[in-house]
Amino acid sequence: MCNKGAAGVEGMPVEDLKPWLMLRWPTLRAALLDGSYIPSAIRKLEIPKPNGGVRTLGIPTVLDRLIQQALLQILQPIFEPGFSDSSFGFRPGRNAWQAVQTAKPYIVEGRRWVVDLDLAQFFDRVSHDILMSRLTRRIEDERILKLITTILLLTPVLRGWVSYYRLTEVRGVLEDLDGWIRRKLRGILWRQWKRPFTRARMLQSKGLAEERAWRSATNQRGPWWNAGASHMNEAFPKRWFDLLGLVSLQDTLRRFQRVQ
Repeated sequence: MCNKGAAGVEGMPVEDLKPWLMLRWPTLRAALLDGSYIPSAIRKLEIPKPNGGVRTLGIPTVLDRLIQQALLQILQPIFEPGFSDSSFGFRPGRNAWQAVQTAKPYIVEGRRWVVDLDLAQFFDRVSHDILMSRLTRRIEDERILKLITTILLLTPVLRGWVSYYRLTEVRGVLEDLDGWIRRKLRGILWRQWKRPFTRARMLQSKGLAEERAWRSATNQRGPWWNAGASHMNEAFPKRWFDLLGLVSLQDTLRRFQRVQ
């Protein structure tokens, strides 16, 4: 079950989730299975740090926390054996006390150097491309990969970026950036599909004729080329990303400027 804590943007407390699911589970299950489920926006919360400043937290909705926890329970046993035996942070059955106990023999041996590393804002800056490429090696269900991709979408970053640059007049630059982002995401999809058969099937599912889908799937070009080609643009046009919840820099800028 999802952890307790503050509500997300929907304002639903954890206690209300069970009755909500009893009414809506069939619809939610269908959306998860057909890949149409889209996570909600993240609520921003700032908490003071002991030494000054604030720490920014992103709080998903209670429903999204439940789905993320369900993913964790399935994926953790798959990936857990691959972690270092010397790693104790954020892992099941491991804690700081065990890390200290493990370090004691090193102290007895006479070792005196300690290296303290803090990967500042790691989870904000981690490469989603690399992360997804690693996940695709172990996860075969494309619905799970798509769900993880939507959870990791660039939307929070893009909204903040546009808010900062809302006074800009360089619309052409934003339009080019929008196109580059969509092409990058199409390239991620192309890499996830891996085999020509899967690529052809997915292109057909998006409305491409069988002959064209197979010709495109077997062109032996790289992901970046295919991401910009007509078959991927037709299969995944801008409106597809809009429905998925991806922020358009240009559209967001227009909304900012209308309310100024």
